[in-house]
Formats: sequence, C-alpha cells, structure tokens
Amino acid sequence: HEYSPNQNSAFSLFIQNYPFNAPPPKTNFYQLYIIYQWNPLTSQTVFEAHKADLIPNSIEELTIDGYPAIRGQVAGERNRFATYILKDGALFSAFTADPTPENEALSNQIISTIKFDRDLPEHPRPT
Repeated sequence: HEYSPNQNSAFSLFIQNYPFNAPPPKTNFYQLYIIYQWNPLTSQTVFEAHKADLIPNSIEELTIDGYPAIRGQVAGERNRFATYILKDGALFSAFTADPTPENEALSNQIISTIKFDRDLPEHPRPT
C-alpha cells in the first residue's frame, strides 16, 4: 500500500500483491486503488455521471456506511471494477484490477469495511 497526498486528492491508497512500481504480472495479480477527492461542487448529478463509464448490466446502487455508492465494471481498454462513494462533496473512488470474480469479491469485502468518522466537521461549502 502507499499513501500519497497531492493537490487534486486528499489521498491515494494502493493494495496489491506484487511490488510497488513493478509492472503487474501477466496472471493472478490483484490491485485495489482508492482515491479520495473532495470538491465542493460534487453533486448527486456529477456522482451519477460515473455510471456512463460502466457496463450497464454491471451497475449496482448500494450504500456504504450509510452513503450512496455505485459499483460496476468499467468497459473498454481500462477494464476494471469500480466503486464510487459520495459523502458530503467527497468522492471516494476504488478501482480493482485484474477484473476477475475473485478480485471483485475481495475488493467488495474490503470496501464494505469503510467507516467514515462522523465526528469530523464537514468541509466548508462555497457561499
């Protein structure tokens, strides 16, 4: 795993079964990549727009720790599983590669454990 703050996201987290900065092996690799992005303009509409990148029959709407989430498989060259969680203007995006049923199940199990600290103040909203 790696924690890497930058100006566009509060953090990024990698969980993978091969060395960091190494190319993924040809078979049997696992990577879960999570990005937290806070944007005061993120809305339900922007959140819902992520469905356009997903294979329609793979889309699942759910809640994670009480917040709306969308899960599905990204189509095309960047074939992977994606989960998006919307919390108070924060977008949590989680991506899983290699898109195998075993990797999807592992990521769903990990993502289902996410808990948000409700004692922290919300980000300020623009006026």
